[in-house]
This record gives sequence, C-alpha cells and structure tokens, in this order.
Amino acid sequence: NSPFVATSTAGSVTSNEAGHWDSVTAEAENRIFLEDAGYDITTKSLTAHTGYVTINAQGGKVYAQGPITAGTNVEITATDESSDAIFIDENVNAGSDILLKNNTFVAHSKKLTAGSDVTVNRGKKLSSNGNLEVEAVTGNVIFGGEVVTRGSLTVDAGTDITAHGNVTASTGGLGDLVMTADSDDNGDGDLTAHGELTTYGGDIILSASDNTIYLNENVNADVADDGDIWLNNNTVVAHGKKLTAGSDVTVNRGKKLSGSGNLAVEAITGNVIFGG
Repeated sequence: NSPFVATSTAGSVTSNEAGHWDSVTAEAENRIFLEDAGYDITTKSLTAHTGYVTINAQGGKVYAQGPITAGTNVEITATDESSDAIFIDENVNAGSDILLKNNTFVAHSKKLTAGSDVTVNRGKKLSSNGNLEVEAVTGNVIFGGEVVTRGSLTVDAGTDITAHGNVTASTGGLGDLVMTADSDDNGDGDLTAHGELTTYGGDIILSASDNTIYLNENVNADVADDGDIWLNNNTVVAHGKKLTAGSDVTVNRGKKLSGSGNLAVEAITGNVIFGG
C-alpha cells in the first residue's frame, strides 16, 4: 500500500480505512478522524488547526510516527494485546485534552502537552525508553495505571495530579521524578499518589503549590545511592507507609508532614529535615 496524504484548507479529513495505507499524513482546518476495524494505523504529521484529532484502531495498534497537533482534543484508541498498543514517536500538542485509552509507549525526550487535561485510561500503562514530560497547562494529569520511564519523568498540572498506579523513573540510568500540581500557582491543585513512587537514579521532587500532597504508598528515592526526597508542600502519608531516600529527606520550611497512622522516614546516608 502507498502513503495517504490529505489536506483540507476549510474542512476535515476522514478515513474509515486508515489502516489500509502505509501511513497517513493529514492537515485540516477543522478535524481529523482516522479509524480502521482490523488493521494497525500508522501516522506521520497530523495537524487539525481548530478541531480534534481522533485515531481509533479497533483491531490493531497505533504508530504515531510524526507530531500530532490539535486545536481541541487528541484521542487515541487501539487494541490492547500483551503489551503496548499505542506508540508515540513525536510530541503531542492539544489545545484542550489528550486522552490515551490504551497502554502507551512514548519515545525518549518527547512531550505530551494539553491546554486542559492529560488522561491515561484507568488500568492502562504509560512508559518511555528515556525522558518523558507531561503537561496539563490549566487542568489535570490523570495516570490510570502504572508509569515507567528509563530516564527522568516531569509532570506539571495547572490543577491536580492523580496517579492511580506505581510511578517509577530512571530505571535505565539517571533521572529525577518531578511532579508539580498547581503549576500555574493559582492556589488550586493537589497531588495524589495512590501507588508507590520510585527512582533508581535520581531525586523525587513533589510540589502542590499551597495545597496538599497525598502519598498513599511508599516513596523510595534511589535508595542504593544518593537520591533525595523533596516535599515542597504540606504532605499527608497513609498509615504504615515509609519515605526512604538514599541521601536526604526534606520537608520544605514551614510545611507540615503528617501521617494518618504509623509513619517511617529514613535518610540512609544523609539528613532528615522537617521544615514545619
């Protein structure tokens, strides 16, 4: 099959058999809608200036080999098999929301940016073979399942960050785990981690402006070497959980650390500093 290239200067681009082409490149003033009932869908550059980009591989995988830009939403659906179903090789930029409905792999040093929310569906995994950035400029970042990166992971949300699964960074080398809720400093945004937070080659730095960080599982920062844990805002840790750092554990000056039950804090080779 040959590549499919389409441009609509005043309307939309739609294909109900997008998987029948080697690849799809499209630019539209309004929306781009690509689906296929039985084949993988491979895309190059996709740009919908004022509308949305929807990719729906009902019987296969999605290979997004070029950048995706939408004036409103970007929504990608594929068929889950034994591992990843959505592969993103370039940056994704949405004026409104990004919704990833299946296990998703993002290439090294790429970024997912949404004007509002970034959501990975409940129970679905987000992973990268290197550094990964995720930003919801005015809205929420919601990780529905596990998040794993070989390098650093940087997450910024104008409002809340919610991680329903374990979040692990720097599995293949150096890299920090940095999560910042209320990144626009308007006083509205919590950070909630329902799973464990872990780094193998860097620090864990958590912020929620003047709001609260909720840690419902253990936090481990490069315990074999010199990882630090930084809690930049008021933090609540669930009963029976532990904060462990290879080097220092620091709660920022004037900020409160509390536990709903038993709480353990360990700085293996460094210092524990309670700022409030």
